[in-house]
Amino acid sequence: MEILGPEETLTPEQEQALQQARALSRLLDDQFQIAGFGVGLDGIIGLIPGVGDAFTTAMGAYHVSLANKLGMGWSTRMQMIGNLGLDFVIGLVPLLGDFLDFGFKSHRRNMRLIEKKLEKRGIRI
Repeated sequence: MEILGPEETLTPEQEQALQQARALSRLLDDQFQIAGFGVGLDGIIGLIPGVGDAFTTAMGAYHVSLANKLGMGWSTRMQMIGNLGLDFVIGLVPLLGDFLDFGFKSHRRNMRLIEKKLEKRGIRI
């Protein structure tokens, strides 16, 4: 996948990667509705001490990788890594962290960062 420059359009491969990133974000943060709240695998798997949070953080690295492939800047990627890191640290706190993990949607935040940057470049998504 080639780096996307300003005012270019997405290639079919990039469009497919963007759709996969959206699906992953939804799966990890909002796939299921429980009592009116969106709950994803991040919060559910995060209930497994240590392993769950590490797994969902690794899954979230896909968004950072996509941002890099789309030519997004260092500051955007660092903000995305910060979101993932905060989500990981929140999940490490027993019980309270698990509860808060359901509310902090790092994958959705990172997907929004990608979409905002593409829109800023004039690319309709």
